[in-house]
Amino acid sequence: MTDDFPEANRAVPLPCCVEAPASYLPRAQYGLRMLLLPLGIDPRWVRREDLTGQGLYYGPEPDGFSEGILRLRLAPATIAYFDAATPYDRRRVHWRTWDDDRWPILFHEAGTDDLVASTFFWATPKASLFTAEASSGACSAR
Repeated sequence: MTDDFPEANRAVPLPCCVEAPASYLPRAQYGLRMLLLPLGIDPRWVRREDLTGQGLYYGPEPDGFSEGILRLRLAPATIAYFDAATPYDRRRVHWRTWDDDRWPILFHEAGTDDLVASTFFWATPKASLFTAEASSGACSAR
């Protein structure tokens, strides 16, 4: 970014609704913010009923929105994983290929990639939230 183009430094606001239990909500909002940051999008948190026109929904019930709403499904297993704070089993990684690059999707259930939870996991400082298990190669949320 440069001061020569101040309009390029402005993030585009996007109405976003996250429906998640209180224990997972801050993680989901952080993951979504980090996922949107490189795109120059600044999430504006709204309630479900206020999500009209264009926006983004992340939660367990993505049905019933208009076409202008991007819908990302939050799987119950994702919430259970973070609530339990158990080691992540790297055998669960689901690999996606985009433009000939392989990307690790850590949370994948019933054909749905949970990019928000995966982004939270990768973007969170290990020193404060994760402990590496050298013997198993697993990480756990604390």
